[in-house]
Amino acid sequence: MSNDIKLRYLESLDSVRFLHGENIDGGMKHAEIELMLSILFGEPIVIPEPYSCVSLGFLDIAPEILNTIGGHKFKTSRSPVSKPFKLALRSDIPGHSSYREMISTFLKDKDFYLPWPEINRDMKTRKRLAKCIIEKKYDEATQYFDSEEDKKRITNLDNLDSYFSDNNNLCNAKTLETLDSYANWITKISDKDIDNLEIDYNKDYIKDLVKEIEKLGIYERRSIYRTIIEEREGILNPDITKGILVCIDSCYNNIVAKSVQAGSRVITTKEYANNPYIEAGEILASLAISKLDNTVIHWSSVSLWLDPDYIKLSSSQFDR
Repeated sequence: MSNDIKLRYLESLDSVRFLHGENIDGGMKHAEIELMLSILFGEPIVIPEPYSCVSLGFLDIAPEILNTIGGHKFKTSRSPVSKPFKLALRSDIPGHSSYREMISTFLKDKDFYLPWPEINRDMKTRKRLAKCIIEKKYDEATQYFDSEEDKKRITNLDNLDSYFSDNNNLCNAKTLETLDSYANWITKISDKDIDNLEIDYNKDYIKDLVKEIEKLGIYERRSIYRTIIEEREGILNPDITKGILVCIDSCYNNIVAKSVQAGSRVITTKEYANNPYIEAGEILASLAISKLDNTVIHWSSVSLWLDPDYIKLSSSQFDR
């Protein structure tokens, strides 16, 4: 496995963030556009293990890109366009020695969050699906999915498995850090510290988020936070919930970007109309990341408006 090429990390591939929004298709389109732009500019994209098999945007467009590239000849096989994706595989971890084994391991892990509600909490079905993947019975695996789009995504795994079977399309990933250090720092920030922030923003929204995250507790995995929030739907303030998810998701993606040793990162954020907690979540996450990683994130961005009345997705490049 080789890490000698500067790789780009796309946060938009984290499609889990869009599962409970009203604009899932918009989030996926945004991810597809960022994929295409990165490839057109000759910037290989590093794909974290989970996103390679559960990112709906990646599963939709990656096989099409590979099929298109397969029909062209390049002057050199080292061209970033000829090898657009690098799977950051933790090959030292049991069950992660190949793409198929990695997917199977994830499926058998009850805490690994799947974007398919019909099977996410059904461990019997997940284990059957894992067996199909290991045995390369992709057509048989489609029986466990409801929509035709999801059935196609599962059969697309065959193409991706062939591509990632080539060691030249792999790179090394470090062990993933846990979220608890970020969550712990966030819950310890005082009202006085927040009041002293030099930002033009109503800081009460940030204080509200800190209090709500403290109530949720300190956990190592993002999936635990999302499960708790799902279980408390209707109890938690929905606007505050969106702010919490933005904060947790941003911290999580920072951890993932470090794990895959990305040379640059494109940050994608959701901005809901009339919900100030979204920006509060971004601010809180950037504070935690800056403090714990000694890194400054610049949020200036070029935005893609998918629905001006509802949602804006912004992308900012962040070079390490």
